[in-house]
Amino acid sequence: WGSGGPGPPAGGWMASGGNSGMRGMRQFGMGVDQVLQLEMVLPDGTHVRFGPEEWEEAPGYIYPKTTKVNGYCNEKPEAEENEWVWKECDVVDFNELWMAARGGGGGTWGIVTSLVWQLHQQPGHYHMRFLPLTTDETWKAVLADEAKLNAIDETVEDFKLEYFFNPSALGVDDDDSNACGNDSDCYPNFSLPPWQFTCAGATVCLGESAAEAWATAWRTFLTDGRGKERLLAGGLSGEQIEEMSGWAYGSDWKEQAANFFETSDVPVLSDGGDLAALESSLFNEEPSLFAVQSLQGTPFEGHAASNHPPFVYSPPRYYGMTSAIISIERTLENRDT
Repeated sequence: WGSGGPGPPAGGWMASGGNSGMRGMRQFGMGVDQVLQLEMVLPDGTHVRFGPEEWEEAPGYIYPKTTKVNGYCNEKPEAEENEWVWKECDVVDFNELWMAARGGGGGTWGIVTSLVWQLHQQPGHYHMRFLPLTTDETWKAVLADEAKLNAIDETVEDFKLEYFFNPSALGVDDDDSNACGNDSDCYPNFSLPPWQFTCAGATVCLGESAAEAWATAWRTFLTDGRGKERLLAGGLSGEQIEEMSGWAYGSDWKEQAANFFETSDVPVLSDGGDLAALESSLFNEEPSLFAVQSLQGTPFEGHAASNHPPFVYSPPRYYGMTSAIISIERTLENRDT
């Protein structure tokens, strides 16, 4: 559900809500949903511990709704931790503090000194790939055609919207849809340098079932869904669309790519036919290629960096990015504009 190291999750990331599309937020909920207990030092120096003690079912939500939060004060904060004495107290409205501390901003309400997380088993971790592994010379002309190139790019983005937010149209169940996320670190724009469209941190799926559902759904989208209509309107032929339907790979992408390199002398879609460079970009998953969230703090020139979502950053070597919170309904209604 999260992606930070041992420090950030207990600090600004959690205090700002714990928004993360990287490792299963859509499946397990936001970071703040996983907090079971907090310890804080309040502005007046009081050391408190608090957490929910009563809940009720909340239809439509992953977790129950908290109805009562109890708090305890440390009567011996100057002592060693094993000598602390916790007693119930009412120095603050703990129900309000519980909500505020998990999303209401960094050190606004006090200093978090400890917290207890709810953990989850991660059922396998798969980077989804859009790999145009082809030696068909006709694709050189296709990718040199701006209209066709735009149609391909738009189709990829349209597919992701369908998979994430309207999965039933692809025959995908909610569990497999919600197991995939992380649509931020690499935009699969086919007009970018070759390694960019093989950069597959674009989507991460948790579990082999979701990984295979992703690849199957892409084929469905291009053969029976909106993708076929969009690509035909963009000038691609039925044969080209059929080939593209095999360009999304699930958990076996490395095996598929390795087979391609073993049997192909000059892949059409590599930079100047540089097979070694393309192969290196696929199999050496360096942070600079597959985890450019680390560049999130790179600001516009002359501006201070800020990593709090929604965020905007523009590392000139790669591309600019904007993150915004938009309703699913609005997104689907305006997907063609």
